[in-house]
Amino acid sequence: MYLGTDDEDGLTSLSEGDLFENTLEKMKEIRNRAGHPYEFYQKCGYQIVGVLLDVNGPGKPDIFMAKRLAVLSGRAGKGPDLQKTGKQESGGKCENPEE
Repeated sequence: MYLGTDDEDGLTSLSEGDLFENTLEKMKEIRNRAGHPYEFYQKCGYQIVGVLLDVNGPGKPDIFMAKRLAVLSGRAGKGPDLQKTGKQESGGKCENPEE
């Protein structure tokens, strides 16, 4: 499952400087400056998988996040087999990172 979360207000370190330089390193070292919701989504099992640079204007990226809804169980010679996990994070509720 995928989602996009904008950084239009400079809430993360991704809005600083030129994101076209060392993009992957900046994604790896992202910092939440002022309550951006990406940390909430991380607590719900999502991880950052990419960014669209300057999509909302200069220095205003869109952060793409994803989480797998099934587990991989390898079968020799047949490739991966996806199975639904059947479980939800945090009892079905994502915790608010500010609490």
